[in-house]
Amino acid sequence: MTKSIFSTTKLDKIGALTLILSCFFVPNRLLAQRDTIISRTIDQVTVQGQRSTSNVKTTRDGTTKLSVEYLSSLPKIMGNADPVHYIQMMPGVQTNSEYDSGIHIQGCDNTHNFISIDSAPIYNAGHLLGFFSVFNPEHFTSIEIDKTPRKSDFPNRLGGRINMSPSTAIADSVSLSAEVGLISSQGAVKIPVGKKQTLMLAARSSYLNLLYSNWLKIDESALRYSFSDFNVRYIFHSDNRKKIYLDLYHGNDNLKTDGSVGLSLNWGNDMAALHFDFSRYIKNNCIVYFTRYHNNVDFSFNDATANMPSDISTFGIKNKTKIKHFLFGVDAAIHNILPQTPQSDYNDISLHTATTRLNTTEANIFADYEKRIFPKTQFIAGIRGSVYVDFDGNSHLSVDPNAMINQTLGNAEISLSYAARHQNIFQTGCSAVSLPIEFWYASSTAQKPQFSHGVTLAVQSLMFQSKIALNAEFYYKLMKNQTEYNGTLLDLVTSDYDINQNLISSRGHNYGFSLMINKRTGKLKGWIGYSYGRAWRKSEIQVPRFPATHERPHELNVVATYTPFSRVEFGATFVFASGTPFTSPDYFYLLNGNLMMQYGNHNANRLRPYLRLDASANIRLHQNKRFSDGINISVYNLSGRSNDIFYTLKYFNNEFKYFHVTFLVRFLPNISYYIKF
Repeated sequence: MTKSIFSTTKLDKIGALTLILSCFFVPNRLLAQRDTIISRTIDQVTVQGQRSTSNVKTTRDGTTKLSVEYLSSLPKIMGNADPVHYIQMMPGVQTNSEYDSGIHIQGCDNTHNFISIDSAPIYNAGHLLGFFSVFNPEHFTSIEIDKTPRKSDFPNRLGGRINMSPSTAIADSVSLSAEVGLISSQGAVKIPVGKKQTLMLAARSSYLNLLYSNWLKIDESALRYSFSDFNVRYIFHSDNRKKIYLDLYHGNDNLKTDGSVGLSLNWGNDMAALHFDFSRYIKNNCIVYFTRYHNNVDFSFNDATANMPSDISTFGIKNKTKIKHFLFGVDAAIHNILPQTPQSDYNDISLHTATTRLNTTEANIFADYEKRIFPKTQFIAGIRGSVYVDFDGNSHLSVDPNAMINQTLGNAEISLSYAARHQNIFQTGCSAVSLPIEFWYASSTAQKPQFSHGVTLAVQSLMFQSKIALNAEFYYKLMKNQTEYNGTLLDLVTSDYDINQNLISSRGHNYGFSLMINKRTGKLKGWIGYSYGRAWRKSEIQVPRFPATHERPHELNVVATYTPFSRVEFGATFVFASGTPFTSPDYFYLLNGNLMMQYGNHNANRLRPYLRLDASANIRLHQNKRFSDGINISVYNLSGRSNDIFYTLKYFNNEFKYFHVTFLVRFLPNISYYIKF
């Protein structure tokens, strides 16, 4: 028998685990007979294994985490690796047409989602044209996506949660990243301030009309558009247990059209948040924030003009503590809302709506208990209690339970979850494609808080030595007190405006399933996803039931990157989806020179299927530990398909015809230069 007296283990730089055993053997009898030395050696033995890593991960509690760095290898839209664009390529999250900046998760409306920067809410996440979000990818490191409520700390929303996370690390040197494209430019810098502090700055601005002014037309009306985003994060680590973060954000959009119909839009977000993190025997996170969203619409047509401002401001605080198996906390928010308030003039008649601000308050207390009840079985149960005081001073109490059980079976995990949620503020308006003319409103006795029950069954499995990940989800969600806007822009300028006359209440249910196969390693990476989902609604004035305006029953998504060489990457995304519903007129006629229409059943028709292929190439010109730069070449809608956005009625060749409206151009090429050091 022999004893080993030396061994080492080493992890090399490329992530391969190399176990090096160097052994010198001495017989046991040497311990007794020191005057005789006998040695035996064996050759060096090397054992290697590849570590499987993934840029798309799903945790045990159902949260999907996406690396923002990975997005830079995917096709860039107008020079931007926009995070929200790629979230919409995931199963269960619906693809949007151009101009639609909404996010629809598991059949829910855009207003049902909670979108945030490190837990501080952002009320409008989209710039115009549908493929620009307000999140500058240079500023963020990861994205967390919850498609449905599963824990008690989930906010008062019926849909999903998307949280954008900036870096929390202290920088040890100055670093800069920037990208200059044909349509927009963006950059970010990290500056260490001593050994315990870091300042992060990021900015982005567009100059769309500089090169594309001849293409930017809607129905022969010239379009002038620009946007900008600014982010600041200050990081302070008192020690490894006490950390403080300060976040600031400002974004603004401006759009104008020239033509028979004059339209001027201005909208934007402002946010400030202060975070306190403490971790020792417990983990505690506290955030105090202020967030605001505003929009203003100026509209003119013939002798009619209208101005419609609206905004929402929220001051809030949230504290969350985790001790062993328990998670508990409180959060509260004060909302100040100005619904869309039209001021219009039509045929020398002025119609002015009284400006009425809505002040509401909501306070919540929540708790979860998490326990492994068997070696491979985990159980979570929680409850969320809420008090909501509406703008009339009436109180609304709610108790929302949640539960989830997770079972591990070899390389697979199966989870079943249930959650109920109430939502007290919501967004609505006369836009069918989530344009910024939509506004926020608050629940009351007349418009009751929205409510849902949801059940989700999720399965995830690793196959082929963890190189392939399979994810499947089945969901059903019962929706109550859904609020929809039943008016049009003309209602604002031709009659006394009363928002309550245009809000209708409906109920409905969402159901469906999604499947994703994700290749995690190798030169070729990416995923294929398929989703089937229905979102039915029914109201007292709309019979029979009808599909939600955003519904796409079938959707296929493919995302792929291929790295043939260390400095060259190719990327492509493909989407094929059902068309969205719309309401068409059964017939129309002229009465006293005015066009009159009789509409058919609500959302009984559909646009043509949506199809799009995007492609890009990343070429790294220089790359080392301290410096890298390169060129990105991309084409949006390489397939050249003219996808429908909506239909419109036109007078053409002495007759009325129904025309479909498509995006400004068939495809958009872009080239950009990026640098990092």
